[in-house]
Amino acid sequence: MAIGQLDIAEKMKYTFRTLITAWIVPMLFLPFDLLAQVPPNNLCANAITVGCNSVTPGTTIGATNAGAPGTCVTSVTSAGGVWYRVTGWGGGMKAALCGSDYDTKMAIYTGSCGSFTCVTGNDDDYGPGGAGVCGEEGIVSSVSWNSSSGTSYIIYVSGFSTGTGNFVLTVTCGDASASCTSNGMVLELNTDANGSQTSYELIPEGVG
Repeated sequence: MAIGQLDIAEKMKYTFRTLITAWIVPMLFLPFDLLAQVPPNNLCANAITVGCNSVTPGTTIGATNAGAPGTCVTSVTSAGGVWYRVTGWGGGMKAALCGSDYDTKMAIYTGSCGSFTCVTGNDDDYGPGGAGVCGEEGIVSSVSWNSSSGTSYIIYVSGFSTGTGNFVLTVTCGDASASCTSNGMVLELNTDANGSQTSYELIPEGVG
């Protein structure tokens, strides 16, 4: 091989080693969260709409805490978080993160992005603000609140300290059907000439 060709080959080897040393090797030691894709609902403006009685898988891996709404029963400012919206139906509602694979936090707000009004929040299911619906004295979160019909509620899902992970957001609403009014009926009973010898008994269906 000619001397000129050797020089070019050595330069290429040097350039390749520099690329490996300066760029690729350091990337192998980056925190996993920095390599993860940012969730689509990382910002309040991109909140995902969910409905009553819905089950929605999600993740905070790769999320930032940009625009974090602040303390609502519990502080939700330190870890990355993601955003959801649900419309109130005029009665009791619950939101829960049962079965999540990390230490969660969550909070419910009304208002608009950047101008939040706290409704409720929770760190641990059985702790302050918790709905106690997950059946475990653990580190997952749940909340309950009385909703107003047509009001938009912001659900912010985050984590304890700087924790992130995967979760399933379950939103449940009470029965929107109107309560039954008292039932009434009129019975007309005909007997023979010996009416005093006749008796009647009303038995509710399914009883007896």
